[in-house]
Order: sequence, then C-alpha cells, then structure tokens
Amino acid sequence: MIFSKYIEHYKANLRLALPIALSQLGYIVVQFADNAMVGTYGGEDPLPLSAVSFGVMMSFVMFSLAMGISLGMTPIVGEHFARGEYRRTAHYLQSSLVSYPILGVIFMVLQQLSVPLLYKLGQPVEVVDMAVPYYQLMGYSLPAIMLYGCFKQFLEGAGNTVAPMVIAITTNGINIVLNWIFIYGNCGCEAMGAEGAGLATLLSRLMQMVAIVAYFFLARGL
Repeated sequence: MIFSKYIEHYKANLRLALPIALSQLGYIVVQFADNAMVGTYGGEDPLPLSAVSFGVMMSFVMFSLAMGISLGMTPIVGEHFARGEYRRTAHYLQSSLVSYPILGVIFMVLQQLSVPLLYKLGQPVEVVDMAVPYYQLMGYSLPAIMLYGCFKQFLEGAGNTVAPMVIAITTNGINIVLNWIFIYGNCGCEAMGAEGAGLATLLSRLMQMVAIVAYFFLARGL
C-alpha cells in the first residue's frame, strides 16, 4: 500500500539516480580496463600489472579529492534550479568555471611533486619506475577532470543526468580502444605497456571534457 502510494516518486528518483550511478561506475571501468589490458599485455611478467595497479591506487588520492569537491555543486544547483532561480544557478556555474580549473592545476602540480614519495612506500624500484609515467599522466588529466566536473555537476543539478552518462559511457569505450592501440602497439603505434594505458586515459578524459563543453553550448535551452 505504501509502495503504491509513492511509486511515482520512486520512478522519478530512479530516472535521476540511475544515470548518475552509471556515470560514477564509468570511473571504475576506466581503472578496471587499464588493469585488465595491461595485465594481458604483461602475460607471465607481473611487472606491468603491478606498476599500473600501484599507479592507479596512488593517483586515486588526488582524483577522489578533485571529484569530491566537484560533487558539492550538484545539490546547491539543484536546490536553486527547483525554485526557478536560474540566474543564481548560472552564478554557481560561473564561479566553478573559475575555481575548478585552478584547483585542477593545483592538484596536478601536487601530483607531479609527489613522485619522489612513491619510492618511499616500500614498493620494488622497478615497479615504481614503470608506474611513474602512468601516475604523471593521470596527474595531467586533473584540470580536464575538474573542468568536466563543472558542467557535469551543473547538468545533474539541473535534472539532466542522461547527457553526462552518455558522454561517460562513450569516452570509456574510446579509452578501451586507445588502450588497445597504445598498450599493445596497434595501428602503427609502438607498444607502450603501462605508459600507454596512462596516455589512453589522459586522451579519453580530454575528449570527455571537450564533449560535455560542446554539448552544453550546443544544447537548446542551456
């Protein structure tokens, strides 16, 4: 009885929440694809997989900090959007377009400066040596992640959760294709192993940023 009373609310919540959940799942899929494909590339040699796994774990520190900050805009925008205070939501977007990229650059610099600390964490030197290029490339993607977060969190706060989901799924697919090219050395490229996985993820995140900015400026009503 209670369920039937609120079923329309449940449906509305699912329509909003499911695309967001799938978008968030996309971040995990990227790391899973990197580990799986580099592990296949390494074969019997555990070094490439160990390096990428270590790089993923350490780069997640700055990544989660960046994502945590960007997620804070969604409920604020949602509150004012629901009240019809569209100019107020625009001010939050404008503010984030200034602050988020700056924070992204700060996080990127901190990640590059922290490279020497990777050698202090008890891992074999050869693992760290191979992990460093991947870790650095992940750091270079942080400004793009933050700029992507500006528009993603604004759109989700405004109730448009489908567009960020489609962009996330599409660019995850692109990341897998780029992994196939750069890790294994296909399409005339040199096999790069773990570093290739980092390059593929960096490029796919740049594409993700460009795609959501283009959508925002091309979509009618925004």
